[in-house]
Order: sequence, then structure tokens, then C-alpha cells
Amino acid sequence: MTPSATARLKALSALGIVDTPPEPAFDGLATMARMICRTPTALISLVDADRQWFKARVGFEPSETGLEKSVCIHALAQDATLIVPDLSLDPRTKDNPLVTGEPGIRFYAGAVLRTSTGQGIGSLCVIDTVPRPGGLSAEQRALLEALATQAMALIEMRVHMIKRESDSAEDRESAERSRLAAEAGRVGTFDIDVATNVISVSPEMCRVFGMEIRPSYDATEFEELLLPEDRGMQSSSTDRGAGTSAQVVEYRIRRAGDAAVRWIARRGDFVRAPNGTVTRFTGTVSDITDRKLAELRQQVLIDLAEVILGADTIAEIVTEACRLLGTNLGVQRVGYASIDLTAELFTVEGDWHAEGAASLAGTHGLAAFQMTAHELRQGRPFIRSDIGSGSLSAPDEASYAAIGVGATIVIPLRRRGQLVGCLFAQSARPRTWVDEERLFLEAVAERIDVGIARVRAEDAQRLLNDELGHRLKNTLAMVSALAKQTLRGVTEREAVEAFLARIAALATAHDVLLRTSWTSARIRAVVESGMAIHTEPARYLARGPDIRLGPKSALSIAMLLHELATNANKYGALSAESGMVEIDWEIVRDAGEAELRLRWRERGGPRVDEPVRKGFGSRLIATGISGTGRAELSYLPEGLRATFHASMRLVTQS
Repeated sequence: MTPSATARLKALSALGIVDTPPEPAFDGLATMARMICRTPTALISLVDADRQWFKARVGFEPSETGLEKSVCIHALAQDATLIVPDLSLDPRTKDNPLVTGEPGIRFYAGAVLRTSTGQGIGSLCVIDTVPRPGGLSAEQRALLEALATQAMALIEMRVHMIKRESDSAEDRESAERSRLAAEAGRVGTFDIDVATNVISVSPEMCRVFGMEIRPSYDATEFEELLLPEDRGMQSSSTDRGAGTSAQVVEYRIRRAGDAAVRWIARRGDFVRAPNGTVTRFTGTVSDITDRKLAELRQQVLIDLAEVILGADTIAEIVTEACRLLGTNLGVQRVGYASIDLTAELFTVEGDWHAEGAASLAGTHGLAAFQMTAHELRQGRPFIRSDIGSGSLSAPDEASYAAIGVGATIVIPLRRRGQLVGCLFAQSARPRTWVDEERLFLEAVAERIDVGIARVRAEDAQRLLNDELGHRLKNTLAMVSALAKQTLRGVTEREAVEAFLARIAALATAHDVLLRTSWTSARIRAVVESGMAIHTEPARYLARGPDIRLGPKSALSIAMLLHELATNANKYGALSAESGMVEIDWEIVRDAGEAELRLRWRERGGPRVDEPVRKGFGSRLIATGISGTGRAELSYLPEGLRATFHASMRLVTQS
């Protein structure tokens, strides 16, 4: 084994991530990578000694493969993101079983997952079954790398949390560990005498609840610390005596002394006399605030991923991210600002603020926050627990005081080494920021940055599509005009008109594809836009699931419908006033493979006969969807019946 492989395996083992259950936060990152890069497959792959194991997988069934099938292992051998336009042509991968056999992968892009010490352990990769000579765009590559950074931060944050819990369990015995118990909430014990309602408590129990350390209390003194909305979960003297108190509960208290809201897990058991009467209720309590906050923050990251994927504007992303952060952290204000170092300005694009606090939205000068800006320029978070302690420069201290900030944490956002923005959280009173809060803010900041970059990239793509659409329309209009001029002397006008109509149908199909950046089109939009050229909606019925078609299939179906509708207008159902056309489609399975079945049925028109002479239109119809040749035509007395089949893999292929 090489030294580099030994170092990788050591780092991977220390993280304790391999063979853990799926987690929504990692699945969300893989889904975002798949959508951003527009591929059918995305994986978070970790390279072990003899296998690659997938912490998250979208569009790929196996949870692991042998290293002989791994492309990610090649990504670890280089510093930059590995992009292979055609795996079948690359000497490193052309003999890979996943390339030569099923599923026949062709394109790969993988951003390396690197630990904080720089050790590569795997990759966040996207995969396609068709080659991509152009690879990824610069924006897609940058976003893929940003998502890989987030995935690694999430892995390391997970390790940090597990270590904290492990340390907590090991430290419970000594006096120093008792002191830590007061801060983090270790396990305390209690014993309630049901007859007197006196609760005997351990020192740890007192520390968990913030009470003075005494051997006993009246039980109601502890019960009164529960938040009003959680008091239904506590045991009472009545239900303890009846033996009906819930034995395992989780609730929130407002801790005595510092009034901090803490999550408590309580487990209790009944002690009964020989006659069955309950005499005591005994058990344990522990502070589970760290775990509950971690769960809530995981949910925030999941909710934020959904917001980012569905948002159309930067304002939507910033507003919702700040709201989620503010309500989770319990702070005075959370905001996102873009930074212009050239103009020495920062603009708060949006913020969330607690009741009574003012919004900071707008443009401000960096000069008022000199020390803050200096640390952010260095790529370091700016963290201060007590603004008034004298640790800041005069301009910074005065500026924070003017907006009522007692503590703050500011996370820098950088692109290509340049400071471009920041995410900040502010407390009205001094507050100690813990590592988990910093890591949480960094994870949210990364997601906001990815979301903003996606919106900007899509805006740029829309502008490009509009320009391409404009040019394509002009080109097709010019082709149509040239055809009219060139063919004006042709006596067979029917052929000329058919040619011009096909150009119009092609232009209509292109319009549908342009709405989704030429990546796909909904089948209903293709059907409705194609039929609109030939007849009104009342003359046809279209039904079926709204399948997403690949660009090739969308154009093929549009041209098939054009030829069928043209013939129906000339000779079939649409040539009669009462004639109708039914178009329906469904997904069926043939020998285990899903396929699209598209049917065209005419009724209420004149009798139709199979044409003796096969023109271009008839030949095009016979080729079927995307040239598969799977077309069945029946010329029945009541009208034409046509059925087309194509595999869903071919139909949806981008």
C-alpha cells in the first residue's frame, strides 16, 4: 500500500463516516449537485481500502462498488476537480466495468472532499450516460466545488458533535467533570416521595436545572421551571400517585439563575409497595440541548436547501435563510451583505430582526467597521462575545454600539480568493458563541452563496436563451423567406407549402425547448404547441402524465404530430366539421424496461385509406419517435390509428 493510500485510510477511519445510515443533509447536497450540473446521477463517494462507499447517492442504486469500478479514485490523484468528457476514451477509465457494461457511464466530474488537513478522502461527483465534450461550465464547476466543501464541513461537524457526546460520557465521574456537567448538562438523578411530594436530588440534577445544590426540594419548584407550552409533559403529584405519569419525556425548561432555555430528557420508574400502591417515582434527567439544537439545525439546512432549489430571486434566498437562522439561534438580527472592496462599501441585501430591533438593509461604508473588514479580508470569521470589552478599534465599537449590538459573529464569503460578501448574526447582549454555532453559520453561508450563484447563472442563461431564441427565429424566418423566393416558380405548390409548414413546426418545438434551456420539454407543452398550429383546442383531446422529454425526443414528437395533424386536416378527422383527434400517452413496462406509448386516434372524419404513394411525411411517421421505427399504423373506417413506442431511457435522454 502506498503512503498516500495509508494516509487516506487513516483520515477516513478517524471520521467514522463509512457505513453510517443515509442522512437528509447529505442527500440534499447530492440532489443540488445533480440539478446544478443537469446530470442523472450524483454521488458523495468515500474511497476505502478495497471499495468506494456512497454516503449519498441520487440516480445510482448500489451503495458501494469495488475500486475497479471507481472513477473517484482518479480524482484523488490530482489537485483540481477531475472532469472526464468521455470516459470511454480516457485511458484511465475506458476499461472500467461501469463504462464497458451497465449503466454505460460516459461523463464524469468530481470535486475532491478534503479534510481540514488537506487529505483527500473521496469526492462529490456527477455522472452522465452520454459524453459531454464541453464538460461543465465555469459556474457549474464552481458550484460543484462549493457543494463539496459543504459536504466535507458537514462530515467534520458530525465528528465534532460525536466527540463532544463521547467526551461528555467519559467525563462524568470526576469533580472536574461535575463542573462541566453544570455547563453542558450531564445526567442527574431524582427520587420523589409520592406521599410528601419531596424530591431528593443529586448535585448534577441541581446543576442541570440551575438550582442551588441541596439534597431535597418540593417537587413543584422544579416543575415550575418548565415552559408553559411543555407543562403538559411533566409528572404531577396526582398522576405520580396514580402511576400514570409518562416514564420517558423530553421537554424545555427556563433554567433557574441564567433563564436559559434548555432541553431536558427525563426517564422515570415507579416504586410500589407490596399492595401495589406507588410510593416513589425515581429516575434520571439529562440536558440534551446540544442534540436537539443539532437536530433543529439539520432541519434548517434541509429546509434551506428546498428554499434554494425553488427560489427564483436572490431576495427569496436571503430573506428565508436569515429568518431560519434568526429563529434558530435566538439572536437580535441576522443578515447577508454583499461587499464591494473597490468602493469600500457593503450592501445588506436582506436581514431578519427580532421585534424592537431595526433593519440594516441598505448600503454602508466599510470604514465604520475597520477591524471587522480586516479579519474578513484575511478569510477569518469575525467573532466577538462582548463588543464593549475594549477589544475593538474605536470605529468598530462605536458603530456596533450605535445599532445596539453586544455580540456578533460574521462569516466571510469568498470567490476565487476575493471577499465578496458576509453572513452575520448579532446579539443585543454579550453572548459566548460556541463552535457548533460557527459551523452552522458557515454551512448556511455556503448554501446561500451556492444559491445566489445558481440564481445569477440561471439569469445569465435566460438572457443567453432569449438571444439564441431571437437569432433562431430570425434564422428560420430567413430560411422560410429564401425557400419562398427560391421555390416561387415551382408548380407543385403542395410540396412547397408542406416544406414551409415543417419549418414552422420545427420553430414551435424549439420555442418549447428554449423555455427550459434546451435541456428538456414537458410532453403536454409539446403536444399543445404543436396542435395549436393546425386546429383549435376543442378539436382534440390530449391526456397522459406530464413526462419530461429530452431535446431529441421533443423535436421528434413535435414533427410526428405535425405530419399527423397535416394529414388529418387534408384527408382525415380535422377535415370534417365534427371530426376529433384523441392523443394519449402512458408509461408501460415491456420485459422490465419502462417505455413510452403514444397513441393518435381520429374519429368523426371521412373514411381513410392507406396511401399508395409514400411521401416524406409518411416516411417520417413510419420512423417513429427518435427514429426507433416502432410505429404501428391502422387505416380503419372510423379513422387513422397510430401507436408509437420508445424506451423511457431514450425519451428522457438529454
